[in-house]
Order: sequence, then structure tokens, then C-alpha cells
Amino acid sequence: MESLQIGEVKITAVLAGRLRLDGGAMFGIIPKPHWSKRMPPDGLNRIGMAMWCFLIEVDGQRSLVETGFGGKVTDRLREIHALEEDPGLVASLRAAGVDAKSIDRVILSHLHQDHAGGATTGTEKDYVPTFPNARYVIQEGEWKDAREADGQSVNAYPQASVMDPLEAASVVDFVDGDVDLGTIRLVQTPGHTRAHQSVLIESKGEAFFFAGDLVPTTHHLRPLYVMAFDHYPRETFLNKQIWLREAVEGGWWLATPHDPDLPWVQIREDSRDDYAVIELGASG
Repeated sequence: MESLQIGEVKITAVLAGRLRLDGGAMFGIIPKPHWSKRMPPDGLNRIGMAMWCFLIEVDGQRSLVETGFGGKVTDRLREIHALEEDPGLVASLRAAGVDAKSIDRVILSHLHQDHAGGATTGTEKDYVPTFPNARYVIQEGEWKDAREADGQSVNAYPQASVMDPLEAASVVDFVDGDVDLGTIRLVQTPGHTRAHQSVLIESKGEAFFFAGDLVPTTHHLRPLYVMAFDHYPRETFLNKQIWLREAVEGGWWLATPHDPDLPWVQIREDSRDDYAVIELGASG
């Protein structure tokens, strides 16, 4: 488990598990001959990805960004996605000397199962917050959209296993738009969902940007590489242009949730309206 120091902030990449998703869906309109050079698929056209979470430690506080699947899938879905969650998020944190009870805040970029599923634990009739002393920070618009999801997207949101128990425990802090939490800043980056949020950390002249599903892997650095899963693909394209340019100009560290190897990188702009990795992060 590797850590990154951003000024006075310690950031640790925690691997919650691995999964495989259809490569065509992950790259949207991009032809397979192009994306398959970057991420070769298996015999079922699936590409391997990680589920990275990030522990942020500053001023005696611990914040966790994302929670992974949390084991809440059927055997069929586990097979379809080749899901691996051993040892899982909580065990990985414990191995790093971090108890679940010591987490003060959980930040969720959005409420899809592979990002929010680990926010609760237990059985179907007794789900409780995984991090009992934490406040869960979620965009109010994201929560509203998840509650009103229609047949096209309703299965992406873990309402009964995550949203209901968090609401019952009164541990959710809703935010609306860009929010300053001190050293941690939440910024709205709509596209994957309408109220998707990313995390920007700035300290002592250094910066770290967790893009969330705005940039799911380092193989999605080209703005046109937009997932078919995105609810608002044009917004993704426009926001990627804005934030990737900011990352280049500011020399930021860029973190992605699903890169199979690298939880964070630094990037440069190249000559093809594209961005490339210039300094590798550490795999976990």
C-alpha cells in the first residue's frame, strides 16, 4: 500500500478489489482497434480494472474517498464481472493500521454500486454504516437522482443496501455544488452522472485531484474517450478538457478510480489533443 505526500496531507491508495467490464462500454464510441491497444480485452471482451479508494489524513482527521462494491452482488454478477474483493476495503485498511471506527468522513463521487457499495456492511436485513463514526458526504442532486432513477439506471444504485441504511442512521451530509471542506475541496464534475463530484486537495503549493469516473483510468486521458455508461457524455467531454488542462498547468497529481495498475499519475499534454502519463504512481 503506497502513500503520497501533498504538502501537509498524506494520501494512501487502498485497493478495494478488482473487476472486469465490457471494453466497448468503457470506451463508448471509440472503435475497438483503438481502445484494445491500450487495454487488451479477454475472450468475453472484458477489460480488467481496479477499485481504488483513497485515505486522506490531515489535521488529525481521516477522510475516505470511495468504498468499492462492498461484497453486495449476486453470484451471477460476481461471475459476469470477475469480481475479486479479497481481502476487501476494511481488511486492507486494517492491514495499514487504520480501523474503520477511526474514519471521520466518507466522500462518495457518486452512488453507483462500485463506488458506494462498501459504505455499508451486514446482511440484507441488517445493513449498517461500515464506518460507524463517519459522516457520509454526498451531493444532494446525486441522492435525488438515485432515488428517482428509472428503469434504465435504477439497478446501478444500491438503494436498499446502502442509501436506506445510511438515511436511517442519519449519517449523510448533503452538499450542493462546489464545497470547501478546508484542505479538501469538492468540485462538481457532471457527465458520468448529473451531480458527480471530484475531490481537489491543495497544500503547500502542491495539488491532488481525484477525478472519479470523469477519468476512470489513465487510458481515458483523451477527452473523446468517454464511457457508454455516462449519463451526459458531452458534459464528460467538456469537463475532462477543463480539468485535465488544470492538472497539466498546475502540475497536479491525478487519481483515477479504476486504473488496473496506477492509482495516481502526473500528466502532460501531447501534440494530438491527448494527455500522457509523465510520472508513474505506485500500484498496490
